[in-house]
Amino acid sequence: MAPITPRKTTIVLVHGAFHVPWHYESLVKALESAGWTVRFPTLPSVGSEDDDTTRDVAVVRREIEEVLREGQDVAVVMHSYGGIVGGEAVKGLAKKQSDGSESSPGVVKLVYMCAFAIPGGCSLQDLIPGGQPEPWWLPTPSGKAYTAGDSEFHFYNDFDDPDLVKSCQDHVRIQNRSAFQSKTSWEAYREISSTYLLTEKDNAMLPESQEKLIELGGFKEVFRIQAGHSPWLSKPEETLQAILAAIEGKR
Repeated sequence: MAPITPRKTTIVLVHGAFHVPWHYESLVKALESAGWTVRFPTLPSVGSEDDDTTRDVAVVRREIEEVLREGQDVAVVMHSYGGIVGGEAVKGLAKKQSDGSESSPGVVKLVYMCAFAIPGGCSLQDLIPGGQPEPWWLPTPSGKAYTAGDSEFHFYNDFDDPDLVKSCQDHVRIQNRSAFQSKTSWEAYREISSTYLLTEKDNAMLPESQEKLIELGGFKEVFRIQAGHSPWLSKPEETLQAILAAIEGKR
């Protein structure tokens, strides 16, 4: 396969649960400053009690297909729950097919940034011992969604700037429970070149949980960042360089 370059490839960024595009503005700007075009759809399940993972997948797939129709390849960068959404959204869109042939254009790279690369037929919640929700997922009165308990501890534990913590907390939203209960239909990381960015100070997705997913998924390329669950905010340059190295194949 030809080298992945900004001239031929567009990045589609898939955000995580409880978070909105505002949280990722600095990452988008950094990628754009590095010469990349970035598409960044908003997941409907964030901030909603009624919109589920199915809609998230449809929104991201529509974005990817639009880029492909424009003649560009796609690299998908996924954060947290975005790994589930992005993995489902790229099904059947890989540039390199299972028979070794190449479609043109297609999805050429997946980057899992402390993201859920889970086995086919499983949900995020299935990976939790006992299959029960995490204690910090606090149900809304309707029971259709969760709020994030102690968001500073789980998402922003390694931030130096208390004002940034406060701003990030102010933008956290409820999350439809389907994000944690929807089962995957396949394992995208086995069909498309994939890299994992492991966050070693993560309180939302513990490093040992990430290590297990890396082992189960057979990831060959892993970058390790001394950061919590929002590494593009606490370690922006290191995270940017890891993403670029993963996409461009320059370690």
